[in-house]
Amino acid sequence: AAGNTAAFALAKALLQRKPGQVAAESYVRTGLAECIGRLGAAARGSGAVALSKALQDDRDAAVRRRSAMALGHLGHIAGKLGASALVRALKVDKDLLVRCRCAEALGVVKSGEEEAKALVEALRGNETEVRWRCAMSLGKLGPMAGKEG
Repeated sequence: AAGNTAAFALAKALLQRKPGQVAAESYVRTGLAECIGRLGAAARGSGAVALSKALQDDRDAAVRRRSAMALGHLGHIAGKLGASALVRALKVDKDLLVRCRCAEALGVVKSGEEEAKALVEALRGNETEVRWRCAMSLGKLGPMAGKEG
């Protein structure tokens, strides 16, 4: 129960980004995202939701990168919401390293065919850094990835 309480508190803080709020500074949000990722199963629910939201709409690329990494640390606990956020960011985020972290995390989240399809699509892109991470993640997905190849 203490882990769930911590996850809720960290998740709530991660989303308090306005000036004067607890996570107004990007370095604080980056640290919060990392902490949520380290909570493991306790981050189910509120932690995964906050990381997904930060990945989708935080103004700072470092926070988005750390959120993607944290969702990867959560693995299957990130759930469908986390996997969907990773897919979306892999496709549309303007920061190369955010897309790289999303590709890596999708190999660990192991959610389903939609994620494998997104990795295959990104594998066909022009960015070597993203392509090789997609290849590694598709290897981790195993037979699930074969449905999209």
